[in-house]
Amino acid sequence: MNRRWPVGISQCADCGIGTNTLGEDYMVHGRIWEQAWAGRRKSWHGEVPGTEILCIGCLEQRLGRTLLRHDFTDCPVNDPDNPTMSERLRKRLTTTRRRRDVTDAQ
Repeated sequence: MNRRWPVGISQCADCGIGTNTLGEDYMVHGRIWEQAWAGRRKSWHGEVPGTEILCIGCLEQRLGRTLLRHDFTDCPVNDPDNPTMSERLRKRLTTTRRRRDVTDAQ
C-alpha cells in the first residue's frame, strides 16, 4: 500500500515566511490567537488547513506588543530547550515580564 501523508503548510499568513523552516512552531492561549485574528478571518480560514499561521514577528505586530511566557500554552512544542527553535521564539518563551523601554523612561 502506498500511503500519502498530508502536506504540512506552514507559511505565515502575513509575510509568507515558512514558520517550520524558521523554527517557529508554537501555541499561544486562545485569547491571544483570537485577538490577533479579530476582524481578519475569511470564510475559508476554518476550512483550509494552514491558513491561520503566523510567525512570531507578525503575531506581535498584530497584537502591538512583544509576546511573553504567559502568552504561550504549556505544551511540548513550547519547550525552550528544543534545538530547532528560533532564538526569537526562545527569548519570548523565557521572558516573564516586559523589559523597560527607553520610551517608558520618558
